[in-house]
Amino acid sequence: MNGRTVNHCKNKAQIKATTQDCDYLGGILGFNEDGYIKDCVNEGEIIGNNQIGGIAGENDGFDGHGYIERCINLGNIKGNEIVGGITGENHRTASIINCENIGHITGNEYAGGISGAAGVLEKDKKEIRYCINIGKIECNSYGNAIVGALYAASSGVITAQWVKSGNNWYYVDVEGKMVTGLASVGNQQYYFDQSGAMQTGWIQADGTYYYANNSGYIQTGWLHKGSWYYLDQDGKMATGLVSVGDEQCYFDQSGAMQTGWIQADGTYYYANNSGYIQTGWLHKGSWYYLDQDGKMVVGDYYINDQYYYFNSNGDLQLGWYYRDNQYYYLDSNAVLVKGWNKITNKWYYFNDQGIMQTGWQLINNQRFYLNASGDMHTGWLKSGNEWYYLNKSGVMVTGWAQIGWKWYYFNEDGAAVKDDVVIDGKTYIFRDDYSWISNCTRKEFVERAKRYLGCNEKDGSFKKIIDSYNKLDPLPRGYKVKYTDSWCMTFVSAIVRECNLLDLIPVECSCGKAVEKAQSMGIWQENDAYVPQIGDIIMYDWDDSGNGDNTGWPDHVGIVTEVNGNTFKVIEGNKNDAVEYRTMNVNSKYIRGFITPKFLS
Repeated sequence: MNGRTVNHCKNKAQIKATTQDCDYLGGILGFNEDGYIKDCVNEGEIIGNNQIGGIAGENDGFDGHGYIERCINLGNIKGNEIVGGITGENHRTASIINCENIGHITGNEYAGGISGAAGVLEKDKKEIRYCINIGKIECNSYGNAIVGALYAASSGVITAQWVKSGNNWYYVDVEGKMVTGLASVGNQQYYFDQSGAMQTGWIQADGTYYYANNSGYIQTGWLHKGSWYYLDQDGKMATGLVSVGDEQCYFDQSGAMQTGWIQADGTYYYANNSGYIQTGWLHKGSWYYLDQDGKMVVGDYYINDQYYYFNSNGDLQLGWYYRDNQYYYLDSNAVLVKGWNKITNKWYYFNDQGIMQTGWQLINNQRFYLNASGDMHTGWLKSGNEWYYLNKSGVMVTGWAQIGWKWYYFNEDGAAVKDDVVIDGKTYIFRDDYSWISNCTRKEFVERAKRYLGCNEKDGSFKKIIDSYNKLDPLPRGYKVKYTDSWCMTFVSAIVRECNLLDLIPVECSCGKAVEKAQSMGIWQENDAYVPQIGDIIMYDWDDSGNGDNTGWPDHVGIVTEVNGNTFKVIEGNKNDAVEYRTMNVNSKYIRGFITPKFLS
């Protein structure tokens, strides 16, 4: 068919050789020399000896160029040698383009899905491209999916090429074989199923998963498909704990990247919202610690040489915890506390290892006592056979100390003293309760009061009397006297405080309350005709009628400073808004009664 064209032809009949040596049989042409066959179909069975093809027995370009294009063979092709689904032989300058074989090809030698054999001279311009074979090939030698055999010194006979059949793409390699499985094409990787069809989307193969985009490219790196996935450099989907750059990520069995808490490998990991496995401290309601591999720590653990304890849930044990017979405390920032710390309104001391201390402790050259529960002791403490006192700051007191309304003395070891004790060359007497028995005399008491003579409200000098009273600890009935209050009983109480007579004379800012206390102490003299001594305290009632014993509520008070027969002199605070004297007669009007302290001298 020199230079001619055959197109749009179809053969459905069987073509069978009648002699054993019958060659060049085809469903459309037996021999195509320099001709053009296109858009033809063979459905019939072709049976012959050599050069047997579904479209042409031989496609030859002798003086020109032979073409077979866009042709399909559906029939079974049988022969001895050089048997092909499209042509038995693609000879010299000849091309087969966009052709497809579906039929079953059977031959002894040189059998191919497109051509049984191809090639002769190097100068020939021949090609087979964009072709696909789906049919079965049976051959004793030189059988192949595209071309059974290439022969002679031929270059470029078959070009590796993409072929589309229906909705599927296929790839034929340089040996004419239809590619299956994972294959590199150019700079990309593709996956072809067992039929050779290129796959897209998720692909399960080789015990793993791959993902190919719509162009068939096997993806690597991060991929977002509902969830995030990671495909390694070979395109394999990552599962489990995987290093990605400088970070670690965890992917479940479906390949989806996990965030938050992850239970795996008998432990827990935590991934942030970016999927990165965290290490170090982590706060999620509680404190957790993740080691250098991201594993959640449980039990005892040292971080930067510091001890911590994490329970079975991984929670950092905040607050108190007990280990090796010692107590420790972790604050709200998970820091092991050392030194002084206030915990639930109590003070505790922890040494340099964070161990809670108990018993006597010397801290910054001061002694403290920490109870068995570790809290700092304040107030009185009996240790051994001795009594000690620790002030509000917990410091052990030495020397003189006023506690409540009494004075005490503590030796250099902090122990309270009693009985007769020489201090700085002077003898002092202490009760069995360790309080000092004041040896202030009546005369000293009166002289102390006289020091305030003349103090008044006008120039404000009376305020030091109020200030002296307010130093009482505790204040009587908890009341702090104001500068605007009446201050006659406040004056007397201030002198009592300054002379340390608190255990002998009641202190108050109310005259009536002072009388009640004196009565309970057994030092109240109700007889108005009583002849006082210096240092006694007189109570006045300005509502006294002068008839019989005065039993009214006292309004004023003073200290007796002199006694001369039936007259006596009194120093009073808040008399005419000042500290002044008054002279009284024994058993005179307005006398309510007397407080009669039991001075030692």
